[in-house]
Amino acid sequence: MPKVQFQDRGGFQLLEPGDYIAFVAEAREGTSQNGNPKIDLKLEVNGATVYDTLTFTENAGWRIDTFLKACGLAPEKGQFVEVTAEMCERAVARVRIGRRPGRKDPGKVFNSVEAWLTDKESLAVADKARDDIPF
Repeated sequence: MPKVQFQDRGGFQLLEPGDYIAFVAEAREGTSQNGNPKIDLKLEVNGATVYDTLTFTENAGWRIDTFLKACGLAPEKGQFVEVTAEMCERAVARVRIGRRPGRKDPGKVFNSVEAWLTDKESLAVADKARDDIPF
């Protein structure tokens, strides 16, 4: 019988929809089902775990731009930047969290990132949060 060390990890936590500070705890590069490069993000948001994916397609370019700007990682307009999992890890931004039904079981509800926020107030809040993180 396997042994585990009990750490009181708690169960699944569902956040109320709203705006939160998100910390990218993990980022992993991969390939989408359609063969496009992607980065899967595991976010820590107010004590809960929320997942998001950046898929590198022409139609999703706006979302990657928004992620970079929200996290303070955007280069000057028109410049090229190589987006890697390594640069995404430990990024901090303000996000709008919503809820969506599960893909495999629509009866289950999960949190989702509805938007990476880039308005002036959100950028200021995210900048302050980055300053407060001890790393």
